Amino acid sequence: MVTDYNLRYLIKICGNKYPRDSHLVASFEPDFMGWIFSPLSSRQIILSDIREQINYIKQKHVRIKHVAVFAGNSIEEIADVSFSCYFDYLQIIETAFFIKKLNEKLLQKKDTKVTEGIILPKILPTLRVREELKEGSLKNYSNKHFFIFDSFVSGQAGGTGKSFNLEYIKFIQEPYLLAGGINADNVAESLLNCNAFGVDLSSGVEKDKNRPGYKDEVKLNAFIKRVRGLRPHNRVVAMPS
Repeated sequence: MVTDYNLRYLIKICGNKYPRDSHLVASFEPDFMGWIFSPLSSRQIILSDIREQINYIKQKHVRIKHVAVFAGNSIEEIADVSFSCYFDYLQIIETAFFIKKLNEKLLQKKDTKVTEGIILPKILPTLRVREELKEGSLKNYSNKHFFIFDSFVSGQAGGTGKSFNLEYIKFIQEPYLLAGGINADNVAESLLNCNAFGVDLSSGVEKDKNRPGYKDEVKLNAFIKRVRGLRPHNRVVAMPS
């Protein structure tokens, strides 16, 4: 099913870690909340530490979708989290070949487990953009739901607060969220200059770059109000649902 997203842009707040901060984020009702399992991230969490948080948010804010984020994790580890029933999406910062192997593992594991009633999370490949993307290159990603385009910073998997040249994605019509250095001050101009159906950020709503994971209520409020006040201009792209 494809839903017309011209009514509004969608918002994903990532890097949720601490209970007070994740509950604060949830109170603003973003469309997606991201939980990072990557050992490469300063916002890394483990499932046992955030089960209570997610359960509470799922009960109180049923509309929010939850995204497990991976980079540098093993396929086995990702597969284990996939069957936890906590997540609607898997955001994978890896190659198309890695994602193909992951899909095979998930299907294999589903066949060998008692999984009645379990729906596997949908795959969100994340591309770290450092040159012009070609529409054809995106076809290599199997079983994708939509993409996330983020900035490339060597040795880091995301959450850097760095933006990238939007000219690199100006011809892309595949559905995607825009990430990389997004904040309340630049989000309107950024969305005007690309075909994104929404935005993904973490550091742009945090208190201090030296304290990753701690969210700022004032920044969250300003950002959510800014994006909710925007109306997408004419787009070919529609949001998968």
